[in-house]
Amino acid sequence: MIRSFECSYCDKSFSYANSLKVHLMTHAFETRDSPTPYKCTLCEKGFLYQSSLLYHKETAHNNGRKFACVKCGKRFNHKQRLVRHQIVHSDTRPFACNECNSAFKTRANLKNHQAVHRGEKRFVCKICGQKFSYK
Repeated sequence: MIRSFECSYCDKSFSYANSLKVHLMTHAFETRDSPTPYKCTLCEKGFLYQSSLLYHKETAHNNGRKFACVKCGKRFNHKQRLVRHQIVHSDTRPFACNECNSAFKTRANLKNHQAVHRGEKRFVCKICGQKFSYK
């Protein structure tokens, strides 16, 4: 089973928890008002690291460059998101539930599934306020 640590902000995934931790710092300073040394000249967002600014420009302001899936044609702003998307076209389900026979393509889907076994109801209806296990 492949271990994957996923960023909840941009869906980028990493092989090591520490890599994700370092990556999360790039999101911690993505504000227009923060006193950060690297500012985007197109939208004024500030970043602590130059690499974060470059990643932002590549994904948010890529001048029309798109990465397209050869199987379905869906387009992405960043190559990493295309790579992550291509999992949907695969039959591989490396993330198995240890309580039942279900298996999933992503760790995030497995975690959502496991919440059902624990009886968690994390999704709230905006209309009536009732809670549900699934969206």
